[in-house]
Amino acid sequence: MAMQAAVILAGGRFARFGRDKNLAPLGGKPLIWWSAQALTGAGSVIIAANNWAQAEKYLKIVGVGATAALDPVPSQGAAGALLQGLRATYADNVAVAYADTPFLAWGIYCLLFERAVGHDGAILEARGQRQYNIAVYRRLPAINAIKAGTAKGSTDLEGCLKGLDLGVVKEEEALRFDPRMECLFDVDSQGDLHKAADILARREQETREKAECEP
Repeated sequence: MAMQAAVILAGGRFARFGRDKNLAPLGGKPLIWWSAQALTGAGSVIIAANNWAQAEKYLKIVGVGATAALDPVPSQGAAGALLQGLRATYADNVAVAYADTPFLAWGIYCLLFERAVGHDGAILEARGQRQYNIAVYRRLPAINAIKAGTAKGSTDLEGCLKGLDLGVVKEEEALRFDPRMECLFDVDSQGDLHKAADILARREQETREKAECEP
């Protein structure tokens, strides 16, 4: 069985949010806790951060088993951050997610790991687009693609990784694990954080109602 890991992309300047949004509270936990918790099933969780001061805060939140990878060239954006995360593991297949996506569904990632077999990885296709931040990549092909892409000036995941041979998990398959496709919701602003709190409250209410209906 191929080794697995997960990389949480946690860098950035947080200009729209006004402070480190990954530490913002959601349901009594920092925002980054939710995305990292969703991917613990991958085994090793790697936090790609801007610097050690930031990384130490995140590691205390995420807990035992997590490690950090620093992006030495912040101007290379999400692609550069993922490159550092990939270099920090020997796992064959690596799940990727942003730290500000609190409603990730592990079941979708399980499909992605399965669909990646025989390819350079696998990607979720939802809302008519390929979601390069909800994907699984084979480590070496992804490293080579990012190095080539950043050398040409690309800093985003799609710009660097779109040339890979990627299996696809369709939205209709993913709905089984995430009926509202809330895995696509990301927190960019304070308003988004309030919306996330409403989503979490609704989910908790639905869980309570389901439990009450069970015999």
